[in-house]
Amino acid sequence: LRGENKYFCTNCNTHVEARRHYRFAALPDILVVHLKRFSYHITQRKICSPITPPTTLCLRDGQQDQLFGAEIVVLFCSTDYVLALNGMVFHSGFYNSSGHYSAYLNHHDEWLCFDDSIVSAVRTDRLFELCSPLSESSNTAYLFFYVANEGDV
Repeated sequence: LRGENKYFCTNCNTHVEARRHYRFAALPDILVVHLKRFSYHITQRKICSPITPPTTLCLRDGQQDQLFGAEIVVLFCSTDYVLALNGMVFHSGFYNSSGHYSAYLNHHDEWLCFDDSIVSAVRTDRLFELCSPLSESSNTAYLFFYVANEGDV
């Protein structure tokens, strides 16, 4: 975290450069990643920058990798551990107090969109276009579900 995004250290009472990271001593069967999409400085604003979620995570002991700009470090894992992207939740709107939510689920290698009472199939390439639109959009993915492969559970 640098520049305008520096971390505020309550011990030093100042903004300092910092590094985000996840450290795992044991790996879960389901990993849920929540992106903070709202900024609360003087006013609230939504962070609408495009992202590209990895479709799989292959984690192994001592590995250092990146996930949404944060470092992943796995400790005490004796075998490779593979997690596949299995679901996402999108928020459409500019404020955390209002908006619309839709969910996407990978069911037997087919992505489905759950939008209120409507369930429809979505092409994989179209889904990832929604995550990384060419221009900033208020429809942003912020919650990601990764599931361990059956052999790893």
